[in-house]
Amino acid sequence: MIEIAFVACMGVNCRDFSLTFSEVSLMQCQIGIGAQMQITEWSKSHPNWRVAKYHCQIPGTFAKL
Repeated sequence: MIEIAFVACMGVNCRDFSLTFSEVSLMQCQIGIGAQMQITEWSKSHPNWRVAKYHCQIPGTFAKL
């Protein structure tokens, strides 16, 4: 299981979000194969938000973006 931790902004209002999924490995996520697809899907369902940055991690790990 992998978690994508990301920051998304609506105008100047930015928030931390995360998505958890099991379709890809941590390595695939880190090189962008899985993460970009998941971020794209999230963005389609949240059209007013702009993803500013993201990274992949093991679920439950807390890292400052």
